[in-house]
Amino acid sequence: MPQPSASDPHEPGTGAVPGSRRSPVSRRLIALWAILVLGGIAVGVGVHLHFRSDTLERQREGMRATARSASAEAATRVARFLADGQVMAENAGYAIRVADYLDDPDDAVNTGAVLGRLKAEYRYHDFASIQLFDAAGAERLAVPAPRGDDTVPAADVARAFSRPLEVAMLEVGVGPSGRVEVPLVVPLSARRDGVDTVVAVAVMHADLTRAVFPTLAAWPVATRSGEVLLVRRTGDRYAIMSPRRFGDPGDGPMITIPSGLVHGTVAGGALDSGTVLEMFDYRGRTVEGVFESVPGTDWHVLVKADRRELHAPLTQNLVYVLVAVVVWSLGVTSAVGMVWRSRSFEVALAQARIDHAEQEAAKLAELNDRLAEASAVKSTFLANMSHELRTPLNAIIGFSALLREGMGGPLSEQQRTQVGLIHSAGKHLLALINDVLDLSKIEAGRDEVRPESFDPAGVVREVAEFLEPLAVSKGLALRTALPDRSCALTADRGKLKQILLNLGGNAVKFTEAGQVDISLARHHDGMCEFTVSDTGPGIPEEALSRIFEPFAQIEYPGEVKPQGTGLGLSISQEYARMLGGEIEVTSTVGAGSVFALRIPEAPSGYADTEAADGCDGPDTPDEQGRST
Repeated sequence: MPQPSASDPHEPGTGAVPGSRRSPVSRRLIALWAILVLGGIAVGVGVHLHFRSDTLERQREGMRATARSASAEAATRVARFLADGQVMAENAGYAIRVADYLDDPDDAVNTGAVLGRLKAEYRYHDFASIQLFDAAGAERLAVPAPRGDDTVPAADVARAFSRPLEVAMLEVGVGPSGRVEVPLVVPLSARRDGVDTVVAVAVMHADLTRAVFPTLAAWPVATRSGEVLLVRRTGDRYAIMSPRRFGDPGDGPMITIPSGLVHGTVAGGALDSGTVLEMFDYRGRTVEGVFESVPGTDWHVLVKADRRELHAPLTQNLVYVLVAVVVWSLGVTSAVGMVWRSRSFEVALAQARIDHAEQEAAKLAELNDRLAEASAVKSTFLANMSHELRTPLNAIIGFSALLREGMGGPLSEQQRTQVGLIHSAGKHLLALINDVLDLSKIEAGRDEVRPESFDPAGVVREVAEFLEPLAVSKGLALRTALPDRSCALTADRGKLKQILLNLGGNAVKFTEAGQVDISLARHHDGMCEFTVSDTGPGIPEEALSRIFEPFAQIEYPGEVKPQGTGLGLSISQEYARMLGGEIEVTSTVGAGSVFALRIPEAPSGYADTEAADGCDGPDTPDEQGRST
């Protein structure tokens, strides 16, 4: 068998091996280069498509928002005109004066009164003119002067005599002064023999040029070619009623364009509010526009802009994307080599970062465990200290009360004062310790809900009776508002009472003048709402977010630091959540605060909600409520 020579390039282990191994590496580099280039192109296309979609949508949404807002404003102005006409139509006294005037036009006093009302409407309500017609259809009075035109069809005037109190809005037209107007036919009715009888008809020409068009022109448009127009469909054409930014200045105040200039199914059909349409405008340019109907009318607001201007950012973005793709393609070849050589280093660096992050995460987890353990130990310790702390304090309070009453022998005035201070301080300290222990029991999960069925109105009365002496001593009015009928609430009565005592006590404590109101109401969503409102100093807006935090207290400039631990609201909020509800607060500095507690009438698993049906009905002030 022949032996392979040492120079055989196919022999493993020979010098040709390195050359044979470079080919796969080159292929991999070429494949990587192709992937990166194609990926750059794909990203560029994606970026451009996203930019195109986002840009067009933002532009179109801006046009829709402008159209909606302008349409609502135009509808408001039209409704205001109709309301003015309705007020005049329902003014029976004025109709009687008009009837007297028609019977005796030479009565100067009555004529002045009739004409004065027409002048007032003309002067203060944006009407171009007002005409008064009699039953024969003749113009009897006009403000500011007789019009002498035929803008109001006689048939519409005649029809109004058979429709008392019904104000009709006619088609838009151009008045003698060149202004765009819409006539309102207003029947003036007087009640005769128990029947509303039309004695005359007032035609009030609403001046759109003065009242509506400036409002439309004031709406901002984001493009130089943008316009906000008021249009109306007239047969197979569209009438542009409002002033135009472009076009021939010599055109009249209203021009029409063929409906066929609007692309798509809208031509010859109904306008679809909010749909962006491509069309030719009155200049013959291609534009994109949005129609929005004006409620109560056959008008539409058209917001439009030149299509070329709207699409200009897209062309510019496409150029930027092409340049970026070319630059990416030119630089990717050298970048692939550098990335390939540094790959192993980056892998090691990334692994080191991962290891470091895992170590830091382990340290944080250990610290969190220690914090949780310390918090649990603290809460358990305080919860278990209830007897050890309260027993000696109760003894101090009890013995000091006995000493103050002279049970251990007579005391001097100074001794009585000092014992009274001990008694007061002991009660204050006991209250603080109770708050701390209550919060600790909540945090330790040792506080339970003991549901029972009861009348919540009784709890409100008990709270009011407890707070009344303090309110009387401060000269405050303490009032309650309760439902007309009693009802049943399934909840923890003690916790509900503690919440109301905390809220009511704070209201009385911080209110120096005025009143404190405690009310109860039942909502049809199965919730009971207890509201405590006051006329105190209020809570600054920046402090509202932290008043329910433990130990949080609100200090006012120039006032003494408030007494207490700042735990009352925190405990109340926790109790409210244990009852399935929440406490919400609204406050105005200098006007007072309102705390609202909402809890379910019968939480799931407690009782049947039918027991609470008796709470229906409006809240009324308690006839036995406190008032000082």
